[in-house]
Amino acid sequence: MLKQELTASGDYRQLSDNLFNPKVNRGWYFNLESGTGERVVSKPIVVSYGGVVFSRKYKTTKDDKLPDPCQETERKEESEVYSSIIQYNIKTGGRLGEKDPHFNVGAPLGTVKTIQGLYSFTVSGNNRVDVGGNLTQSPLGKDPRRTEECTRAPMEGIDTEGNVVSINVPRCPISFKRLSWREIKTSYTG
Repeated sequence: MLKQELTASGDYRQLSDNLFNPKVNRGWYFNLESGTGERVVSKPIVVSYGGVVFSRKYKTTKDDKLPDPCQETERKEESEVYSSIIQYNIKTGGRLGEKDPHFNVGAPLGTVKTIQGLYSFTVSGNNRVDVGGNLTQSPLGKDPRRTEECTRAPMEGIDTEGNVVSINVPRCPISFKRLSWREIKTSYTG
């Protein structure tokens, strides 16, 4: 298995882009931030070969001042939640490039955006189905389904705050085919 690294880079985290060789590597993985309890909380959203998962980590702080256990005391406990948006190439597990399908979430391309609070988005509009399918592993012996790597309709999503998230996906070329010479008109009069 090829390991992609998720490392801190300034205000963001970033996935590595280690070379994936299907003849050598049987798959790929990346570890989430250790020691924080970070975990993936939703099904991956896949558009073509660009994927995104949402992870959450929780921070709980307690006021551990108990001067005298026999006296009435007040204890303060607060919890914070942080949501991370991790975009990756589902073929290699690495970060996405400029020409790869990706979601515009207000962070530099190829970085993991972390915000305080609950955050998620869903693909909306006419293309509610993932362009790449669900890409779950099929049983052995079945033919793998061909996945589309382009779309004809523009794609966008809606996040939990009601904002529109644009999705950059390559557009499929449109071709026209003439059925017969009779379809060609030289004039539209009489």
